[in-house]
Amino acid sequence: MAAINFMTGLTVPNSIAVLGLATSVIGLSAVIFLRFFYVDFRKIDGIPEIPNGDLLAGHLYQLGDDHATRSETWTNTYGWPIFQLRMGRRWAIMLNSFEAAREWIIKNQSATLDRPWFHTFHGVISATSAATIGTSPWDERTKKQRRVVGSFTTGPSIQKLRNMLDMETCAMISAIYYDSQKGSNDIMPHIYPKRLALNLMTMFCYGTRFSTTTDPMLLQILSDASTIARKSVAAMLLTDNQEGLTQLDIKTILGGLMSGGFETVFSTAIIAIGVLSTAEG
Repeated sequence: MAAINFMTGLTVPNSIAVLGLATSVIGLSAVIFLRFFYVDFRKIDGIPEIPNGDLLAGHLYQLGDDHATRSETWTNTYGWPIFQLRMGRRWAIMLNSFEAAREWIIKNQSATLDRPWFHTFHGVISATSAATIGTSPWDERTKKQRRVVGSFTTGPSIQKLRNMLDMETCAMISAIYYDSQKGSNDIMPHIYPKRLALNLMTMFCYGTRFSTTTDPMLLQILSDASTIARKSVAAMLLTDNQEGLTQLDIKTILGGLMSGGFETVFSTAIIAIGVLSTAEG
């Protein structure tokens, strides 16, 4: 039995008509799936979207290897302080100005605070090895840990560490001064602020420090991120435990302080050295 193609007026075999209809239905279903069901959630109305996104990869190929530079290019091109883009099946919101970041993250932090629970990381890995506060799901346990950390990072608490801050800063400047032969020899200064950052965090968390940049243990920590565990803040958390913290909670708190503090102090020290080494500095 044959069927009539109403667009061409030609008579075609029924099997070909069925095949064409099935192909059209499958193609249309694939487009609908990729457009509406493939992504994790639909795009947000009112926020501009970067144009020319790929149906399957979204804007992933446009981002390339340097996401920051590409985002800056988009900002200069379109002038949007905030926009949305798709990375594969996931939509992402790009906050590309200080005002936009403050409006979203600071003023509306209760609405934008989202920490999903992942089975592999939180259910398997973190069950035996503590995560950091920043990577823990948002629950009562994380809130309790943040309260404890907040009590150690208030203004009066930091003032109590003033002598330690002065000692480590003086040690860094003194080491740079003498190792460079009073500025006559060129040196790579990166190891010195790394030692400063590591000493500050290990003194703050564990009560230990490294006196020289050639200390084998210091070099080992910087090269393979080995974990050092002694007592200071750890001892206070264990002995003065008003929040009912478990040992896993304490590991999480100390891990967060070490990882976040080391990166922040090191980058700040590098910027300070760079500024002070200029003519304006």
